[in-house]
Amino acid sequence: MKGFAITNIGLEDAALHEVKDILKSEGTKNDGFILFDAKKTADLARFCYLGRSIIRAGLHIECAKKIEDFKLELDKYLKGSFAVRTHIDDDSIFSSEIEGDVGAMIKERYPDAKVNLGDPDVLFLVVRSGDEWHLCLDFAGFDLSKRDYKLFGHRGALNGTVAYALLDFTDRKDYTLLDPFCGAGIICIEAAAKRLNIPLFKYKKEKFLFRKFKDIDSDEVFSSVEKNIKEDKEAGIFGYDCLLGSVKSAQKNAKVAGISKAIYFGRADIDWMDTKFEESSVDCIISQPPCDSHRMDMKKTMKILNELFYQAEYILKDDGALFLISRKKEGLLKTAEAKGFSLIKEKQVMQGQMPLYLLGFAKRIL
Repeated sequence: MKGFAITNIGLEDAALHEVKDILKSEGTKNDGFILFDAKKTADLARFCYLGRSIIRAGLHIECAKKIEDFKLELDKYLKGSFAVRTHIDDDSIFSSEIEGDVGAMIKERYPDAKVNLGDPDVLFLVVRSGDEWHLCLDFAGFDLSKRDYKLFGHRGALNGTVAYALLDFTDRKDYTLLDPFCGAGIICIEAAAKRLNIPLFKYKKEKFLFRKFKDIDSDEVFSSVEKNIKEDKEAGIFGYDCLLGSVKSAQKNAKVAGISKAIYFGRADIDWMDTKFEESSVDCIISQPPCDSHRMDMKKTMKILNELFYQAEYILKDDGALFLISRKKEGLLKTAEAKGFSLIKEKQVMQGQMPLYLLGFAKRIL
């Protein structure tokens, strides 16, 4: 059988890495959409529960060049009420019309099928990917990119899936992580949750639609994931911010996520990092540094970026690296070059309609 997942554009590789990690399977990708092989429906439920880079996930039923060409062989899925939703990245196509058309097609083929738009037992998802339409069965029923732990935020905070993609972008494991501009703590929390194998929706299990599917033992799915949760203890993850309010928000968010010991949060300006860490002691700096805007001019931004790379040169190990995410990359590239760092990786992702740059920098060893 085929599984599917929807993710932010640019996060497809991170999602496929999760497919390989969780299901030991492979897949293919298009913009914001992946397909992959699965052995059984319980595997799809497990991926849905544990996935960190995805928005929606579940069973892929069929695809066609035109919606009217769907075969709609849905006998084994229409157990109870249903609804139809869409995921279309095209403003020229009206989602409500597509939902109504597909819903009407299903009712025409299955007159006894009951429609429940508010709380359906089965949620069909119509996805436009490239020049094809896909009909899928949503296993979650809600947006998996919205983190329940993110109760205390700050302006410009990363989406949880994008923060996870930044961690995946490093292509590293078991490293000391420092976020010197931690804000609400999103990067640190995502890193700790991954290391401790904590599912991000552990306290929202009752919301998953796959609990209603008779061919899935949902209790077994949940227990198979949660038996691998590791002890919440120090994990080499550090988050600092110059604002005490941000530090407190990060601490509260981490507590909501069920992570209180794995991350150390503290208040400190960027120019104090060399007093917090010994020389050549940090593996990775992973962060979203300030970007010039109407709230911060270019001169102040460049001063902070210069200090970031100055501190990085001192506290990073020789094989250490910075992995940064920003709306603008020119200032980072210019500062890195001036401070003796080389660009080793670059990628663009989307957070909603906003493009963001993922940049990896390494020391140039003389």
